[in-house]
Amino acid sequence: MKAHGDAMDKGDELAILHPLAVMLAVRDAGISFASPEEHAAALAVAVLHDVVEDCGVTVTEVNARFGCVVADAVDAISRRQGERYIPDYIARVKQNAIATEVKLADLAHNSSPQRMMRLPESERSIIRRYDRARGILAAGPEVVPAETREHGDADQA
Repeated sequence: MKAHGDAMDKGDELAILHPLAVMLAVRDAGISFASPEEHAAALAVAVLHDVVEDCGVTVTEVNARFGCVVADAVDAISRRQGERYIPDYIARVKQNAIATEVKLADLAHNSSPQRMMRLPESERSIIRRYDRARGILAAGPEVVPAETREHGDADQA
């Protein structure tokens, strides 16, 4: 929570509320993790999933505080500068099982009607990209096909 401070999101709510909602969604999703430790790691990743992109925290710092399982998943779910959303970023997320589950919860929360209504009208079309990403992530472990690329995928999520 310290990393997000009192920052506000695009919907004019405290930024920390989103990762907490994602964590609760992961907790309540009934996902079968390999162990209680992996489940705990997924909850930590859910809370931390935006800190690298939004708060200036490094993956090295996450690793030092939470260990390599959490750091690897946070790295996988953190979009890199200039990275195309589909296929590059989503394909990279899909390579990490914890990151995939957290990203699915993130996408569900980001595209909820309550959050969408708080976004400026000009940004609500992003839901189409969220729906495509959710379909790719939920489809299984195969690599994202190149034909899913489209113009405009360089936008931030």
